Amino acid sequence: MRELLHRLAKGHDDVLGAIAEAVAGVEGAAQRLGHVTSTLGHYRAARPRLEERIASAGLPLRRLIEGGIQRLLRIETAFTSTGIAGDNPRAVLQELADAGDPGMWLEVTSIVRELSWRMREIERTSLLRAGLLSAADQQAMQEVVTRLT
Repeated sequence: MRELLHRLAKGHDDVLGAIAEAVAGVEGAAQRLGHVTSTLGHYRAARPRLEERIASAGLPLRRLIEGGIQRLLRIETAFTSTGIAGDNPRAVLQELADAGDPGMWLEVTSIVRELSWRMREIERTSLLRAGLLSAADQQAMQEVVTRLT
């Protein structure tokens, strides 16, 4: 991704600098990264309860929960592979911002935004699809989403 961003901005260092300055707010990136980190932590903590819920659910709800979990696991794998996952997201972001490399900062903030968007999209899709289920299953799905967010 970094290579693509650099190719897009090649010859436009002023554009790359302006973009980096526009997203340079460590606070906003730290909030997004904190949301990703906390949601994944909530998932790990809730995993035993989710497994119980899946075992007792009817087929439509089971498929919906399992699909959301699979997507969440892919996000977790992607997040871990970025190298920015850690115990103190704000410190990691501050260190990257202080490095003074606008291309790297743009890449990192793009990754954080994407992961955050994908998590919101899982929540939104799960709740929309639950709307096609029974009222009890809708309530159960809402409880699952609430537990993770």
